[in-house]
Amino acid sequence: MAFYRWLLSFTLTATPVWADEALPEDGAPMTPAPMPETAVPGLTSQPEPKKEAPAPTFEVGVGGYVRVVAEAIENDTVAYIGRNDGFRLADGRLEITAARGDDLRAELSLEGALAESDGRNDPNEELAVGLKDAFLEYDFTKKLTLRVGRFKAPYDRSELESTEARVFIDRSIESRGVRATQGYETDGLSVGRQIGMMLHRPRLGYSKDGFDMGYALALTNGRTENLALNDNESVAGFARLNAFWGDLISLSVAGFLDGRTIGELPNLFEESVLGAEASLLLVLADLTVEGQVLFQTTKFVTSGIDDTKSLGFHGQFGYKIWDLRFAYRFGWLDPNDRFDVDQVSEHTLAISYLPKDLPLMFSLEGTLAHEQRTIANNRIDALAQIDF
Repeated sequence: MAFYRWLLSFTLTATPVWADEALPEDGAPMTPAPMPETAVPGLTSQPEPKKEAPAPTFEVGVGGYVRVVAEAIENDTVAYIGRNDGFRLADGRLEITAARGDDLRAELSLEGALAESDGRNDPNEELAVGLKDAFLEYDFTKKLTLRVGRFKAPYDRSELESTEARVFIDRSIESRGVRATQGYETDGLSVGRQIGMMLHRPRLGYSKDGFDMGYALALTNGRTENLALNDNESVAGFARLNAFWGDLISLSVAGFLDGRTIGELPNLFEESVLGAEASLLLVLADLTVEGQVLFQTTKFVTSGIDDTKSLGFHGQFGYKIWDLRFAYRFGWLDPNDRFDVDQVSEHTLAISYLPKDLPLMFSLEGTLAHEQRTIANNRIDALAQIDF
């Protein structure tokens, strides 16, 4: 009986040893094998899920420029020429850009110095705020970009040049025409901003220092000024081709066809306008040379009167030394070949001061103006400009 009690006590106090466990040496107490981590669910550490890269967001930028002009014009015998000397707000631009990655962009720009009037030769236009650009742009490839919205039509080099980067205060005369108070108000041959779509690429990237090309193809509502809708059911077509040799030479040709409707219901008149452009820009260190020719023919479909042809051109050069730039430009415009009294030309001399490391420019210009209708309208202009 005592033997059975001893056997039971030995069995209850003994530690089992499995065949695959190593025996302790020197009588050291045995350490139990660790339990698997899955033995106690919820108390073991789990691997952290992989963090996904954040989705790209839009980077928004705000900029613009302010340009103020002081102007003095000769007083002509015509009452609305040269009688409003003083200051004018040339531009008060606000630009908002948004970019998502490298291939998706949008731009919105507003102008606070638009000049509005009720008719031609109004000696005192009213300031207004209006839309300039509003478009989105997407790069399908490095050779193809789509732009949709309101933008500068790919035609006139003078108009395509950014305002704050101009060598002269105003665009060339064949592009802008003649402003009110500076002479008999005349439209230029530019086509303005238009609503539509454009496939383009400023440069295709064949070479940075050698030959390269750029192009633009656009379909728009045509020259509808500030109309929200098209003036008819046809669209205008534009094409522009640029050739480059590094940053030294830029040669461009462009053309458009626009079916326009003018007048008010029920008296609407159809016109067909065809335009062509050729221009050259040469940059030699601090010397820049530029030339442009614009040609336009208008067919009066409804009235059947004779077609009109318009022609204009300019040539200019500028040279920068230290913080100064000296420039000269000659411009000529014949807005209607059926009349012999409307040709205008201008000789303009300019000197500009561009302070180093500051986004400022100050310019002084003198213009000798000549019109077939003899008038006194030579002028002096001064500009103060800041970019931000």
